[in-house]
Amino acid sequence: MRVSTIVAVHNGADRLGAALDSILAQDLASFEVIVVDDGSTDTTPDVIRSYGSAVRAFHQSNAGLSAAHNLALQQATGDAVAFLDHDDLWPSNRLSAMARLMQSDAGIDVVAGQIEIIVEGVSMTGTQQRYATTHRPWSVQSLLIRRHVFERVGVFNAQFKSGMDIDWYMRAREAGIRYASVPETSLICRMHATNMTRDVSAMFGGTLAAFKGAIDRRRKST
Repeated sequence: MRVSTIVAVHNGADRLGAALDSILAQDLASFEVIVVDDGSTDTTPDVIRSYGSAVRAFHQSNAGLSAAHNLALQQATGDAVAFLDHDDLWPSNRLSAMARLMQSDAGIDVVAGQIEIIVEGVSMTGTQQRYATTHRPWSVQSLLIRRHVFERVGVFNAQFKSGMDIDWYMRAREAGIRYASVPETSLICRMHATNMTRDVSAMFGGTLAAFKGAIDRRRKST
């Protein structure tokens, strides 16, 4: 199985390199790396160029995460796709563990893994600095998705600046997409001062919009 790994980045020069290194360290035999620069004004383009042919690079005027993901999906050539935020990391067995489960059953559309969180700038020692959450199948960064699933569900709604993954998850469930999960960690989320999720108002608004969209679709179908 060949996987297209997708990273969208806007002004993320300080953390992008570590994210790309974690992808390139994957022990899966076949994968490609697609990076979309969403109109960065810092040195992000320089970081991307430093990886040369190891990544397929694309640029767009700043249009948001959803639009950047959709551009990458248009360019993807893999049997499955996986997304990584520019400020997060993957353990080296992430893709191989998820691909094994997906390949074991042709009826599995999406594989979810555990999310592990690291809090930066907090004085902790040992394992206290890192803790794991339960599976969050609505978080697209923790998933491996067969590429043809997007033909059934559709791509990400570019009107969503936040909450786009919840909106996509709801549409996937409505389409009858079959999920499975692995016990391994699929995402190491680095919490820091500039996370998009720190904008609570925007996250709350995006979540409400996703729920409203699901309710509206249900009303239309009845």
